[in-house]
Amino acid sequence: MKRILNLLAAAAMAFAAFSCNKGTEKNGSRGIFVRDDDQLYFDCKAQSRKCQYQCYGEWTATASDSWIWVDPASGKGQGSTGYMEISVLYNSGAEREGTLTIHFNGKEYPVAIRQAACNFGYGKAEFFGSVVAGEATKAYIELSYVNASGEEKAEIGGRVSEDIGITIQPFTYDRFSAGDGKIEIPLSGIARGSGSLTFTVTVDGVDVAECSTTVIADPDAPQGLPVGWNYFLSKDELDNVTTFLQGSRYDYSWSTEASGVQLGPDAKSTEHKLLPNIGNREAYMTIQRSDASGVYGLSKDVPSYSIRVNKVAVDDYLLFVIPVKNIKSTTKVFVEGAFGAAGKGPGCWALEYSSDGSRWTLAPGAEDVSWNDVAGKAHFRVPNGNDVPGGIGDRNGDGLISNSTSSSSDLSTGKYRNIYQKDIDDGYYTYTFPLEGITDIAEGTLYFRLRVSVNLRASYGSAYVIDGGYGDLKGFEISLAE
Repeated sequence: MKRILNLLAAAAMAFAAFSCNKGTEKNGSRGIFVRDDDQLYFDCKAQSRKCQYQCYGEWTATASDSWIWVDPASGKGQGSTGYMEISVLYNSGAEREGTLTIHFNGKEYPVAIRQAACNFGYGKAEFFGSVVAGEATKAYIELSYVNASGEEKAEIGGRVSEDIGITIQPFTYDRFSAGDGKIEIPLSGIARGSGSLTFTVTVDGVDVAECSTTVIADPDAPQGLPVGWNYFLSKDELDNVTTFLQGSRYDYSWSTEASGVQLGPDAKSTEHKLLPNIGNREAYMTIQRSDASGVYGLSKDVPSYSIRVNKVAVDDYLLFVIPVKNIKSTTKVFVEGAFGAAGKGPGCWALEYSSDGSRWTLAPGAEDVSWNDVAGKAHFRVPNGNDVPGGIGDRNGDGLISNSTSSSSDLSTGKYRNIYQKDIDDGYYTYTFPLEGITDIAEGTLYFRLRVSVNLRASYGSAYVIDGGYGDLKGFEISLAE
């Protein structure tokens, strides 16, 4: 996408410059109007483009269609550079073409205008909140849309698969934003039973998307889990990361397709948030670290997706913030995940949890790790195959990812380091434990963090301390243990 945008921008710059040939003045040819290009291309959105010109004498411009106009529409050139702004309206239909004609010295100089077809449309529907038997629901659905003009109006409605008291009340929506956005669709009613519900969202009477949830039968049951950041599962649907994963206005993508506001030198790294793609979509993850200049975000490296960080040091951590209800110190959770890394990146991460975000408990099951003068405990270690043979995660010492036929030389390229496939990954770890030590949460926030716990790089020998290399969180999921 970035490459396409760059090409379009380059083309636009080339197209935009049409000028008088000032150099012909010496030959007495002031009346010749020379254009560098005679075409301009726009996408479907309403927009303007500033173009430069040079000429001696009066000129006028006329458009073939009402969706094209120019400001100013006339002028008098003095040989110096002047500017005109060519604009187009939002295109709500098929691709269209028109002409802007420059009238100068008795001649006409056409500029072809082409505008792409409208690709406004609706995306996925996502369920937020919970439906609890016997309680008035505050849940809602978000329906995404792309490439709107901002002038649309739609009749929003929907159906619920089971008649248990939960409904989608129809309403007219006329608050579209130009470009991409989301429509919040409230649910209403009190659930009279339990089970699964599927919601079908309609726009102007046409089915456009579905989502589902499970009614919670016991109001005192734990709520808010499961939740997970397993982007490998969704690699085929993450082309539009803007609407799917963005949890803040800050730049969240590691790749060249990044969009949003870059974190400044004084910004807190926790201002940068990524949403889960499993379970509780009101949760988010962020990072706390001492070096705010490091990069953090979604890596879209082929063949998979991961959450990539660099410039992390010991005690920096990935933070997971999860709104929950009815979580107690006796509540048992199942945690799973895996890391990859570059050779100089962090190799050891500890799993900790908290009910207030300040007092942390180390989860049971951590392993003791030591090398030369560094030591600590770790729950997740970077496996061999995500870096090089002999890495600290090569549990069976065969130099290979489990069940893989790849050679050690293949693994040394690090090309597996962001693939999250639980059945073949030596770096996949699971832990089941009660949340002992927390204060019971009737309604509030449960925190988990993955902390760099040992100053040991993923690939180590005579050089072994972390040295600014990248780390990849390939997946992290939390659910209630059965």
